[in-house]
Amino acid sequence: MPKFYYTYGTDPRYPFHGGWTEIEAPDWAAANGLFRTFHPDRGTGLYNYADSYSEAEFLATEMAVNGNFDACCHERITVSREVFKQGEPISHCLPEGGCNADES
Repeated sequence: MPKFYYTYGTDPRYPFHGGWTEIEAPDWAAANGLFRTFHPDRGTGLYNYADSYSEAEFLATEMAVNGNFDACCHERITVSREVFKQGEPISHCLPEGGCNADES
C-alpha cells in the first residue's frame, strides 16, 4: 500500500515538533482523511501539518536521512495507529540507513 508523509515544523500548535507522520493508504484522499481524523484542521483550510509528500517525494528529501528539525517518525497511521516514544528507534519507518537508523 502506498505511504504518505506529513511533516511538521516549529509551530507549537502542530501535534509534534519537527519529524513526520507516516500514513499507509490507497491514495491521497484516503491518506488526508486518516490524517485529519487524528489531527483535525486548525481552522477552515488550515491543515495541522507543514507539508505532505508521496513516498517517492519524501525519500528524495534530506529529511528521510537526517530527520526534520531534530525529529523523525512520530507515528504511523494505518488500520491501527502506532505512536513512538521520543528516542525510540524508528528505523522501521524508513529504508536501511534512514533517519537515526544507527539507534536501533
